[in-house]
Amino acid sequence: MRALLIAGPTSRESLQYSLTARGWRVTFEKTAEEGLQQFRTSPFPLVVVDCGPDGGGAEFCERLRDVPMGRAAYILVVTHSEGPATVKSLLDAGANDYLPVHASTEQIEGRVAYAECHLFAHPAADAWSTVKGYHLQIAELEETLGVQQASLEELFESAPEGIAVVDGQDRVIRINSEFTRLFGYSAEDARGRQVNEMIVPDNLAEEGRAITDSMVRGERMTLETVRKHRDGHLIDVSVLGTPIRVGDGLIGAYGIYRDITARKRGEAALRESEERYRALFNQSPVGVCLFDRELRIVNANDRLLHLLGSSREDLDGMPVDRLGDRTIVAATRHALDGETTEYEGEYERATAGPRLIISARCAPLRDSDGRVMGGIAVLEDITERVESAEQLRVQATELARVNAELRKRTLELESAMRARSRLYATMNHELRTPISAIMLYQEMLLEGTLGNLDEDQTQAVKHSQKATSHLLELVRDVLDLSKIEAGKVAIQPTEVDVRALLEDLLSSILPLARRHGSELQLEIGGEVPYIVTDPRRVRQILLNLLSNAAKFGRGRPIIVRSRPADGDGLCIEVVDEGVGIGPEDLQNIFEDFVQVGSAQESGTGLGLAISRQLAELLDASLEVESEVGRGSTFRLILPPGIGARVKPLPADASAI
Repeated sequence: MRALLIAGPTSRESLQYSLTARGWRVTFEKTAEEGLQQFRTSPFPLVVVDCGPDGGGAEFCERLRDVPMGRAAYILVVTHSEGPATVKSLLDAGANDYLPVHASTEQIEGRVAYAECHLFAHPAADAWSTVKGYHLQIAELEETLGVQQASLEELFESAPEGIAVVDGQDRVIRINSEFTRLFGYSAEDARGRQVNEMIVPDNLAEEGRAITDSMVRGERMTLETVRKHRDGHLIDVSVLGTPIRVGDGLIGAYGIYRDITARKRGEAALRESEERYRALFNQSPVGVCLFDRELRIVNANDRLLHLLGSSREDLDGMPVDRLGDRTIVAATRHALDGETTEYEGEYERATAGPRLIISARCAPLRDSDGRVMGGIAVLEDITERVESAEQLRVQATELARVNAELRKRTLELESAMRARSRLYATMNHELRTPISAIMLYQEMLLEGTLGNLDEDQTQAVKHSQKATSHLLELVRDVLDLSKIEAGKVAIQPTEVDVRALLEDLLSSILPLARRHGSELQLEIGGEVPYIVTDPRRVRQILLNLLSNAAKFGRGRPIIVRSRPADGDGLCIEVVDEGVGIGPEDLQNIFEDFVQVGSAQESGTGLGLAISRQLAELLDASLEVESEVGRGSTFRLILPPGIGARVKPLPADASAI
């Protein structure tokens, strides 16, 4: 038997080997045109043609069928695309069967064996009797027919695709072992059953009937679809269906089923990978563009379009050098040389636009063989970051200047504080002694030691004594404040009996309260704790608060209230119903020499300032609540101190 092989160097060797192994004498031609010329000279029963990746198989089949004896030949086309449209065009053009370009030896021999079966059974073989070499072909057939028939069964069973032969009513005549493996039906199970009933899913029943109708009409068909296994799971398959004719009559058809599940999964994985890549590419927070070896932009994401202020139509296919930035152009050229380049700097726009500072990276893109096929450029807008850094540097410089100025002012303030402390010390030494002497002489005058005074003289001396007493109080307060600020006030903590301290305190302040017409009340509630603190400093704070309450209390009752505070501490409140303090003055009353409101007696304006600083030395807090016309509440909150313990006392209230 003679076969005509038309193929390029890629597939020639495997095809020629398989044909020769089957006993065919092969005539080889390189091009389709040469093959047609050879067939016209000496027809061949079997023609195997590979027109290459550019196609042309359908045209070859049509031209061969127009050649005398061309209709009797069996045409097997090697296709580089297995898509349904490609295969359908080949079958419509007259091809009997097709073969994938990367088919295995077993697949090639299976297709050739089926071609042999077709040639031997087809009446058109008689046409060869009028052709030159008919007697030689008959002799060859007689020599090989026995072998072919013996091997046909083995080839049918060992074919790598599932094959089912059906009659005109779509009932199975026979199936091969691959069909059994693919769909789970044995030959006994399948024989006599309709193929659609066995392997077509319910939702594709209409498709199955359409295929059957095509077979009944004698049409070849190919498609990719889904079929079901006997256990119900679905399988992706490609189906090739060809009618079987005897003379002019249709006796049945055969279907070839190839499992393409792995390919479909690969295609799905590829689509998923492409979708992920596309999402990453388009949604990237940095600008990305791809360029080819001619330095033309082939793709750009939305972020890059936004950065450059360009449209996709402007960038697609645009040469990189039209971007305007010479550094980027140089970096893309380095990428084509296989180098990766990174830099940061201001982007040089080809046209006017806002300032843009970028961080850029250009790298090569390689194919599977490692050859550079283009490159990728990644641009990140760092304008805000760089400008922020510049602003921070300016602010740091300004901050350093301000800090230097503050250090200078601090030194000046410290110098002033030292001068004030020296002044206070001088006042204490130079003023306190003569004031004390003046007060001594005033006492002597009032007692008559230096002679009797008339009423006017006595009143004058009393006014002088009062002014001198105020001056001495001022000197004493100033001295206390200077000691506190100089850190020379020592705290001597001891365990304090709160009740005893408060009762003694109220006894001391009672004459002043009576002079202003106020009644003193002491309220001790709850469990009164013993606290560890400096009683002298606590007494000094409370004396200042009570003195102010008496002076500004308008002769109304003054309440001293003691109760436990959070954390085992102690809260002591001094409450009056006097003139009160306005909200605008509350923040200033603890400042030096600040006096608010009016009183019958003047003060130094240092009492509250000294009290707050003493409270801080005791780790205590001094708070105030006041309302004009309704009075004030000063609250001293003392911590328990080290080794504090709580001594329960009954709550009571007493008036002094």
